[in-house]
Amino acid sequence: MAEIKFNYCGFESYKDLGLITNDTHRSVTAELKEQTTDIPGMLGDLYEGTSLGSKKIDIDVTLISNTEEDRVYTLRELSNLITQTTDGDEYPLIFSDEPDVTWWVHPIGISDPARIAKNSSSVSFTMSFSCAEGVGYQTKEEIQLTKETTTYTPKGNTTTRPVLTLTTSSNLSKIGVANGDEYVYLGAGFDAENQDAPINLKPRILNDPCNTLATWTKLNDANLTFLLQGKIATNADFGTTPNAIEMGKKNGKPFYGTNPNGVGKGGWYGPVRQQFLSKACDDWQVTARMIMDNKYSRAKAKIELYLLDAKGMRIGKIMIKDAEYSLENMIDIQIGYDSAPNRYKPVYLSSRDGQGKVTRKNNLKPKKISFKTISKVTDKKKKIKKGDVISKAMTVEQSNAKNVFTDFYGNLILKKEGNKYTATVEKLDKKGLVSKKFSKTFTDSTNKYGDKLAGVALYMSKWDIKEDSSNPVVEYNQNYTSLCDVRVYDILGKEKQLVAEAGDEIIIDCENNAVYKNGIRYLENVAIGSQFFSAEAKQENVVTVYPEPDAKNKWELHYVPRIN
Repeated sequence: MAEIKFNYCGFESYKDLGLITNDTHRSVTAELKEQTTDIPGMLGDLYEGTSLGSKKIDIDVTLISNTEEDRVYTLRELSNLITQTTDGDEYPLIFSDEPDVTWWVHPIGISDPARIAKNSSSVSFTMSFSCAEGVGYQTKEEIQLTKETTTYTPKGNTTTRPVLTLTTSSNLSKIGVANGDEYVYLGAGFDAENQDAPINLKPRILNDPCNTLATWTKLNDANLTFLLQGKIATNADFGTTPNAIEMGKKNGKPFYGTNPNGVGKGGWYGPVRQQFLSKACDDWQVTARMIMDNKYSRAKAKIELYLLDAKGMRIGKIMIKDAEYSLENMIDIQIGYDSAPNRYKPVYLSSRDGQGKVTRKNNLKPKKISFKTISKVTDKKKKIKKGDVISKAMTVEQSNAKNVFTDFYGNLILKKEGNKYTATVEKLDKKGLVSKKFSKTFTDSTNKYGDKLAGVALYMSKWDIKEDSSNPVVEYNQNYTSLCDVRVYDILGKEKQLVAEAGDEIIIDCENNAVYKNGIRYLENVAIGSQFFSAEAKQENVVTVYPEPDAKNKWELHYVPRIN
């Protein structure tokens, strides 16, 4: 019988981890949990069905090691992998005897290693995983819907849940999907007889995909009109990709420019650009999709979107900042005119509101960084002449602590309605769906703020660390920051409104029981009575959509086949 191999989180069992699989124990079914009720006076129990729990997977392995050092090192690396995947998420596990099925699991235990022979460095142990959902996943299937009602037969061998995506170039007052008995409907509808047509009371007046700088004006000290938390590096600028605005590069690496404070001196510096809206809005919503990817624990960087009035003065700010010698990020969404006391109000502040909790504590000690430099003096005892190239080292603080917002990708939203401000943080997963959401509200009861929004400005900056001031500079990976898109809405009221505008993407996600509009959770127009529905494998299933698919309304259905 051929050896069964496995791949966990992209690591091959033998090639990467040095593990030989002795046996696998995969439960035939998910855990069966009988539901019964004891009724006094009744013979026996009232049986109310059986629920299915998680599925346990045990893998008996042997680690082949030639020396004790190899054994200790490999077990340490394996321990690090397992520890990092106990963070509340589930990770892919694939076996070679069913390569088309992925089990999303989390580790639940590893037995103590036992030597396979008295004088051997090789050890055997059992790795245990749990698949919380109790089913495996096959490759996603996609169906382009070309008519109002479509019949399809899902692959797999158990119930799956469809995800329907509408991309429209029309303004729509209602959207719906149904499977015959259940439906999901967006929009309140209107009285066609009386021509009570809905109006759009939340028009989008800026929809910037951030793939060009054409609409963004570069600023310098002479034309800067607002209080910037940092300085402008005039010899730096942004660059663009098809999907985002990012730092421009020099020699293939992010270039923040020359530090205006002096090399190695404290202070934020980088480029800044701004753009104005087509009008000033009394009530508004700004949604910015940002990335802060923490590349090096000591690197300090931030990305800020300043909110401006018609005169170009600051009225608010949206920020992600890594200002510590760690991998932790802070998120600050504020209103006001400066970051000085009594000049601003943080509507949401992760360090204050408790959501930026540490998910991994630091286990690193200060480290020494070695580099070459040129001697400035002659040292006869060390036989060094002025001008000689010498080796030096410096000790620096470091931390690999992480928090909820480490390697952040998501939406930062600030909305003003009257004197009420709402700040929302939506952390997105790799699929672009919301994995974590935090929200705070502030009521400006004294009307201290209340400014009209007329523009936005983007600032990406860094803070020099010791590595930057060494001679020559010690190379390290800068944190990656980018603005993926920014949308601004003019809020006109709370009457009947359009549920989608031209260019919008609506996702009705029966997998996660949610509706998304342009990647943001959107439930305000979901009608009461809506039910997210499933589809049975190996049976004909029906789905009906509105609006009917045509040149202006493109519908796609996809699902992931599931295996018991």
